Amino acid sequence: MASEHALTGILPPSVLAYPTQFHAYGKDSQAAMREVTERVRVIDEHMSSYRKDSEISAVNRAAGHGAVDVSADTFFVIKRALQYAEETSGCMDITIAPILRLWNEAERHNEVPDNRLLGQTLRLVNYKDVLLSTGRFQVRLNYEGQAIDLGSVVKGYAADEVRKILHKHGVQSALIDLGGSVVALGSRPNGQLWDIPIRCPQDGATQIFGTLKASECSVVTAGAGRRPVIDTKSGHPVESGLRSVTVVAESAVDAEAIAFSALLLGPEQSKNLVEDKGVEAIMVTEQGMVSVTDGLKSTFSLTKGHALPDHRQLP
Repeated sequence: MASEHALTGILPPSVLAYPTQFHAYGKDSQAAMREVTERVRVIDEHMSSYRKDSEISAVNRAAGHGAVDVSADTFFVIKRALQYAEETSGCMDITIAPILRLWNEAERHNEVPDNRLLGQTLRLVNYKDVLLSTGRFQVRLNYEGQAIDLGSVVKGYAADEVRKILHKHGVQSALIDLGGSVVALGSRPNGQLWDIPIRCPQDGATQIFGTLKASECSVVTAGAGRRPVIDTKSGHPVESGLRSVTVVAESAVDAEAIAFSALLLGPEQSKNLVEDKGVEAIMVTEQGMVSVTDGLKSTFSLTKGHALPDHRQLP
């Protein structure tokens, strides 16, 4: 593939303030990335919890008072998130936003939220209070004070939309990393598989502990972000027995939802979820044991010099 058709760089922070890194190769790659930039901007405009003018913020302001019209994008993502909430008995719950706000405020003062206040606020966390209109793209929250946060699925959705645009423009080789939601389109221009770093928290920082060789798939890791994942049942950082879960699937929105759900469910239930969904996964326990599903054992390897110091390979 001609070098003049190569495009690489970083888009400005967009969805949930994460930058998008990209490597795209193809005759129309520049036009594709211009469209990608605009598409990601629109998704951010609709679904960011950090923007006061987003559709999600409008839904949250109207909580307990009425339904709000939203775009097809926002409606689809909320509907998909609610499906995973139902399948995990509420472990992955997009109405966790009031709890996240408590933690954000407490962290500004180097504190933790008051347990009594956490307990009171947890009463607002219930995905069944999110009502979707069957005839129109409308969303309603039942009670005042409730709020939605789509951080567990929106980057995956954006990554899937990026993939569609690249396909439309005939880009056959690309690697897009949207804040940890990675889409590998085809393989490298030289025919080799993409090398995707796999991360895990260790000693208060995020470390690369392995590399996955991949093509034509989505790779998402939960638990390796800058902020802890909050348990929707306790309101505290999750203590499920897992440090991180990486899921490899065709769809990035599904990979992201499954990864976050698995992290919250813990080692045993997460294995059942991964099997039920027919995806591949890499899981790291709190004890440092690394579990790799059969479909990845030939393409995943621990990175020399960056492996977890206490790692053991599970069968």
